[in-house]
Amino acid sequence: MTTIATDLLVVDREVFSRTLKSAHEKELQEKTEFINRCPLFSS
Repeated sequence: MTTIATDLLVVDREVFSRTLKSAHEKELQEKTEFINRCPLFSS
């Protein structure tokens, strides 16, 4: 139960694989590259 109206979206696995998966992978790659460049994360 929520205190405000809420909409949920169900994404079919095939649709996810075609569209959202590539966007998610790109975002993950960008974060990984940032961590690799950032001196705070060097050992």
